[in-house]
Amino acid sequence: MSRPKSECGVSLVESMVAIFIATIALSSLGAVIFTATVQNKNQGYETTRMIVFAREKMEEMLELDFADTTSLNGSVTDTTWEKGLTAGGLADVTQEITACPAAGAAVGYVQFLDPNGIPISAASCTPITAWAYTRQWTVTDAPGGVANLKQITVAVFAPAAVNSGGRKPWVILTSYKSQ
Repeated sequence: MSRPKSECGVSLVESMVAIFIATIALSSLGAVIFTATVQNKNQGYETTRMIVFAREKMEEMLELDFADTTSLNGSVTDTTWEKGLTAGGLADVTQEITACPAAGAAVGYVQFLDPNGIPISAASCTPITAWAYTRQWTVTDAPGGVANLKQITVAVFAPAAVNSGGRKPWVILTSYKSQ
């Protein structure tokens, strides 16, 4: 006597195919969870820290006298790094400085920070080789030729942040200083 179709069991091959499909689905879900975790860290923790570091520099710059061109801004102690509110810095602040500049527009307009946001100091660029955050800024005369007004832009990058395939996180703050 034969069994009715509703009472037949599942074959071993069918079970193995079902397990294989479930394994692929779970591993895909794991990749999504990893990507979400990394993005959450970068957009939450790292971005918050970078905003704090950018605000610190912005407040430091805004406290300077409008005509100050000698206050020490950079973390390198060479005298060429004393810029105050002198117009300068990279024209495109969205370009991350990836090495200590010994010459050029970025000299005096960049700081390399440790994981706690403390500027790394050195007698010259040579000893600075590893850092957790890059803080750079530009000082320009205000757009439109407005007299007695300077634009200050501060960018902070996190080159050591975990990367899930996209760009490393960064923030930019802009403010104006009047005389």
